[in-house]
Amino acid sequence: MKAKTWLAVLALAVVFLMAGAPARAGVVWPKGMSDHGYLEVHASSNLPASKVGNYVADNVLDGQKETAWAEGAAGDGLGEWIQFNLSPGFVVTTIGIWNGYQKSAERYYQNARVKSATIIYADGSRQKIYLKDQVGVQTFNPKPGAAESIRIVIDEAYPGAKWPDTCISEVDVYLNVEQ
Repeated sequence: MKAKTWLAVLALAVVFLMAGAPARAGVVWPKGMSDHGYLEVHASSNLPASKVGNYVADNVLDGQKETAWAEGAAGDGLGEWIQFNLSPGFVVTTIGIWNGYQKSAERYYQNARVKSATIIYADGSRQKIYLKDQVGVQTFNPKPGAAESIRIVIDEAYPGAKWPDTCISEVDVYLNVEQ
């Protein structure tokens, strides 16, 4: 998405927040929002940086499918996780996952992709999700009232043709202001 569009989305969100009105559903908080402390991302591990790039958790919020978080555990990363912490007063309405390393079709199939995962919420409740082995975004509705944090734990992975590292290119976190 172009910088001007992100700025327009950010400006709209700030207007809603300052007015005390709920942000409209479907507003994706861009990378800049995490820079201001509304949304933080952490991971259990990440693949060390290479000549090609880095594979840190922040990559899933940068708005670029050409970057990815790659877990850094041995094998396909079963049990590894990525977690999103929200500032108080926000509710997650939708989660969009750009599964695998979507830099290119070739890169997508070279790396492992999430087949199934468990979302763990701050209150300890869990939600099992299943992802298709396809390029593009896949959306999931979180449990009602999901807030504070969501952790996505890798349960199963589609094998990579070249590398076993499981990747996620982007995670879109749709938020509303809690009422």
